[in-house]
Amino acid sequence: DMGFEKEIRSIVWTIPTPHQTLFYSATWPPEVESVAADLLTDPAKVTVGSGGEKLTANKSVTQRVHVVEGSKQQALLKLLEPFRAGGPDACKRVIVFANMKVDVKWISKHIRENG
Repeated sequence: DMGFEKEIRSIVWTIPTPHQTLFYSATWPPEVESVAADLLTDPAKVTVGSGGEKLTANKSVTQRVHVVEGSKQQALLKLLEPFRAGGPDACKRVIVFANMKVDVKWISKHIRENG
């Protein structure tokens, strides 16, 4: 899902020239590479880690995938509960990936309102 492509293109075409544009991505799928090719002149690609073109996860990071049937919002709230203030994992960091802007907005709003 390239949900942010329209906004990225709008920003790039609005800023004055000359300018420097930097793209950061945890992954570099063909769709992202295509946008970069359209918008960048003589780009340089920097890969952090030892995986080279094959992306690998940091061994100190625990990754979990949860397949959810029913309310994904309720499932997310339950998964995040231990990380809230006073919870057993309150000092640990969490990254939540979302496919659509509407989900990002909901997650952001919930975390701001409920901690």
